Amino acid sequence: TTPVVIDGWKTDAEHYIKIYTPETARHNGKWDNTKYRLGVSAGWDYALQNKEDYTQIIGLQIKNTANSGRGIYNNDAKGSLWDKLIIHITGAGTVIGAYLDNPNSSPYSYFRNSVIYGAGTGDGVYILKWGDYWHVYNVTVADFDEGVKVSSADDGGRLHMKNVVVFNSTTSNWVNLSDTNKSHNASDDADASDIPGTNSQPNVSSSDFEDYNNKDFHIANGSTKLKDTGTDLSSYFSDDIDGQNRIGTWDIGADEKSEITYLKGDLNQDNKVNSLDFQILIQKFKETQNIEIEDLNSDGIVDVEDIGILMHYWTN
Repeated sequence: TTPVVIDGWKTDAEHYIKIYTPETARHNGKWDNTKYRLGVSAGWDYALQNKEDYTQIIGLQIKNTANSGRGIYNNDAKGSLWDKLIIHITGAGTVIGAYLDNPNSSPYSYFRNSVIYGAGTGDGVYILKWGDYWHVYNVTVADFDEGVKVSSADDGGRLHMKNVVVFNSTTSNWVNLSDTNKSHNASDDADASDIPGTNSQPNVSSSDFEDYNNKDFHIANGSTKLKDTGTDLSSYFSDDIDGQNRIGTWDIGADEKSEITYLKGDLNQDNKVNSLDFQILIQKFKETQNIEIEDLNSDGIVDVEDIGILMHYWTN
């Protein structure tokens, strides 16, 4: 695939661009080669670049495999929403996961509920113009040289950042961030004073994630650093990278650890077993790989028996 640029449209708050994956084609919070993905090999270029105000990009998987390759670029566009993304940068050199640039004017742009991971070099999130008019909420960043970086010497409090976790940066997790308008962030830094803002969580470890070695950044059972340590942002949004509702005390990072027991057959976890779940199951019919969710009777294949189980629990 070649890099994609969104440009040449006339937009406003009521007439916006929305690029998204439907539920049946969307990842479940971990990279999934069977779901929709935008993959490029483009050095010094971005897999997806947005130049238009009021653009919403939701639920995509984005990968750049080139050295000095970049993931996404919000290029001087205001009122943008980047939500529920998985960005994987595999190359070396001057890579960037997410380059966030917003004109020095309202409305704010939002980057949230997303996972970005690299290969030990470059910047995970690079924010231009002192972080003007950006809200970065519930993002997980891992495996870069520098985790989150603002281009200026001090963002001056213009950047709002909450419930963000940065892990395993080679040089520094946080660069040029002030403490103003920051809270409830986490990292593997040894001291809370190294993390911007208040109510910080230091000493995050790989065991706080479901399966860090296989890049599953869902929150692990028993995590005390990420689970129930965030701040409530429900005035802005109320779900996580999987589309699950954030309830109770919020978690830090893209995932909200769910302790809800869902009905058998509720494959999209919306508390109902219906045609949406049937569509998810039928896409894996007769398959034997990557079927942990759809194989309802755990016999190693999705077949009519799984359909029967789903129908048994049908609610609406």
